[in-house]
Amino acid sequence: MNRKKIKSEQDKQNNSFGFNIKDAFSLKPRIEIFDNTSAVIDGSCGVLEYSETVIRVSLGELSLKLCGRGLTLKCISPTSLIVGGFIKSVEYIM
Repeated sequence: MNRKKIKSEQDKQNNSFGFNIKDAFSLKPRIEIFDNTSAVIDGSCGVLEYSETVIRVSLGELSLKLCGRGLTLKCISPTSLIVGGFIKSVEYIM
């Protein structure tokens, strides 16, 4: 007897790692923080404030504020950026 596994719509969208492929191409902001030394922000609309202690980024309706010391913009593009330095806090501002 040959049985076929019927996959749900959500299973079809997820790859073998459980990552939802739709999320990768959505316009929603995505923030990844690695240890406390760097952050990758996708879906940004621009930098609102930039200093060694504060970086504030527009995410459309909200903004993201990173506080720390020695903060730098390591890489920036129209919709994403990488922040380096010692990150002490992350705050969403509406």
